[in-house]
Amino acid sequence: MTTPSASLPLANLAEKGRAPKQRIDDANEARELVSHLIHANRERSRANAKIKGMLDGNPPYDRNVLAAKAQKWRCNVNFLEGKAALSAALVPYYDLFSGAREFVQVRTKAGRLEERVAWSKILSEEMDWLLRQYYGFDFHIQSLCHDMVTFGKGFLFWPDRDNWQFRHVHQSKVLVPDGTDAFAGNLEVMIVRERMAPHQLYRYIKDAATATASGWKVPAVRNAIWHAQPDQQDGTSDDYELYQQRINDHDLFESVRSSVVKIAHVYVAEFDGSVSHLIVEERNRKKENDPEEFLFEDYGRFGKFQEVICPFFLETLDGSWNGAAGLGKDIYAPMELKNRLKCSAADLTFLRSNISLQARTANALQKTALVQAGAFNIIPPDYEVLQSTILGDVTTPIAFDRMLDQMLSSNTGVYRQRMDKPEGNPRTAREVELQYQTQAVLGNSAVNRYYLNLDNAYEEIWRRVTETEPVKGVSQDGDLVLEFRQRLKDRGVPVRALEEVDEVMAFRVSGNGSAYLRQQQMGSMMTFLPLLPEAGRQNFLEDAVALLTNQSMVERYVPPAALLESPTDHQSIALLENAALRIGAPVVWTPTQNNVIHATAHLKAAGQALQSIQAGADPVDVLRFVDGIVAHVPMHLEALQGDPIRKGEREALVEQWKEIAAAADELRSQVEQLAQEQQRNGEMQQQAMMTEAGRDPDVRRKDAVALSDVRRKDMKAQADLQRRAVKDRQGMMLADLKTSAGIRLQQRKNEQHQPE
Repeated sequence: MTTPSASLPLANLAEKGRAPKQRIDDANEARELVSHLIHANRERSRANAKIKGMLDGNPPYDRNVLAAKAQKWRCNVNFLEGKAALSAALVPYYDLFSGAREFVQVRTKAGRLEERVAWSKILSEEMDWLLRQYYGFDFHIQSLCHDMVTFGKGFLFWPDRDNWQFRHVHQSKVLVPDGTDAFAGNLEVMIVRERMAPHQLYRYIKDAATATASGWKVPAVRNAIWHAQPDQQDGTSDDYELYQQRINDHDLFESVRSSVVKIAHVYVAEFDGSVSHLIVEERNRKKENDPEEFLFEDYGRFGKFQEVICPFFLETLDGSWNGAAGLGKDIYAPMELKNRLKCSAADLTFLRSNISLQARTANALQKTALVQAGAFNIIPPDYEVLQSTILGDVTTPIAFDRMLDQMLSSNTGVYRQRMDKPEGNPRTAREVELQYQTQAVLGNSAVNRYYLNLDNAYEEIWRRVTETEPVKGVSQDGDLVLEFRQRLKDRGVPVRALEEVDEVMAFRVSGNGSAYLRQQQMGSMMTFLPLLPEAGRQNFLEDAVALLTNQSMVERYVPPAALLESPTDHQSIALLENAALRIGAPVVWTPTQNNVIHATAHLKAAGQALQSIQAGADPVDVLRFVDGIVAHVPMHLEALQGDPIRKGEREALVEQWKEIAAAADELRSQVEQLAQEQQRNGEMQQQAMMTEAGRDPDVRRKDAVALSDVRRKDMKAQADLQRRAVKDRQGMMLADLKTSAGIRLQQRKNEQHQPE
């Protein structure tokens, strides 16, 4: 039995100041260290078992004590209000984790600005895909949140050096010395207890040569598997939480269990800064002289404790690892009191609802039966009927129970609000709204702590994913990493984008864990929506659909084509349409076009064309191009008319269109005036030439008119032929361009919808 002053068997500096290469080099010392920490944790285990019993539904009174006092008739029920309070507290934390479109955001600093933005988006999407391929991802996160909220601390654990797939380990299985800080960076020793099935342990030594090279002691592991047995309690164990779990599972007295090997992972900080990893078996030796052996031994295996475990502390409080407490400790005493109050109120209610008789004599106890005569009850002689009002006050326990509810709500901030109608004047709609808004909402500090811990976990996952070199077919986690890298390569992300990652963090969800508050915030953002760029509006639309329905419904209401077509694609098509308008080719409006981008591109091109006249451009060609734009842009403006979000942009585009149309009208007048002057000058020159030739003016005039008509008809016919030929060529070119663009778009749609 250990004493309060027991020390851990760790090697220290030698007398001459030389640091030891390894602080534990004997399996007996490692097992002694494990035994010390298990015994030192017994009182914490007992307290946690009580909390777990309250949450599991253990009754408030000992049944044996009630039976001994002849009070088995008393109400002895756990009304599970503690479990309800815990469930309400867990909701916002899980919402912070699962309410995001993507679990993680990855930002790289490689490449130009536009490349960084595109690559970071792809890295985030593919990292999210990788996490979702992990079958136990959601389960382990939920288990983590349960431990963190209930007991104040939860742990994600990586037992291997390369495997990125973490798992949750119950808080009672992670042991550290007393006085340890609630910070993984300050750890000196850590024990992680684990029960492994024989087939699970055998996987590590299946290839004996590889296992030996990795640090496994194959003969010792085989011996441990050979002696595996069901984990049965003999009544001397200090693992009180395990007893409570069996009570909750109803397998304390009758149980069928598989054989397990009870092992303990021992992690020790060495003097050189590294962390050694040792594994020993917890079982007692069969013989006194039976030598203790390591199952696994790898000194300096990890660079720091954060590569092994990621702790989630609900609150650091005084900074003590073992002193961390959660909601379970906060509500344990009030919930026990509430259960007793409710049981007492139930007892009093039964007493008040029955007829109470008092025997006046001892002989009266022999004749207690009531005699019924029709609708009347005849009470035997020597009995007196007691008034129910003297049997106890039922309203006082109920009032006190409500007071406890208010206290819990004030102290914890997560206790579920009652929807009872309060006394006095009715509350206003705003008061009810504020009360509902504050239910199951976390404070900013709690949200920040949770996300910072989650950031640490994602950073370690990213390190393992990018720094390991898995071999195909060896392990499922390694195959996923190879597929992850191939997906990045297929999407055009270079290797340097992975190597120069600047930040890996959890996706932040608004609302502090409350969907209602998130809706309120989305409604408030509607005011600023017209000020957002196109990409921001698209994201707002996706978030709004996900909030009102769920994330899987986003593509149903926001089609993939709208997601795949970036503004650059619309600008490219708008430029092709401008080229067609320059030569007089027809341009067709389609509902899938981004009307703001198209109208802006067209009007900008028209303005540049009008300015080019000063540089010597042909006014006739410019007028033909501008007239085409003036006739085409109203299609886009009409499509924007029913969009309240685009109201401001539409009004600005309408003003630009009016200016362009007015400039076109003015240019048209100038072109017509210039044409009339040129015609008059030509006629005057022709008349002068005829006069000089001495011919009759009338005859010459008629000849000139006839010749001019013939030439004009020939030129018109030739121009019509050329225009038709050019129009046909441009139409074919535009159709080819749109067809190729449609093919590329369909290919992107197909890639988007390919099953993962």
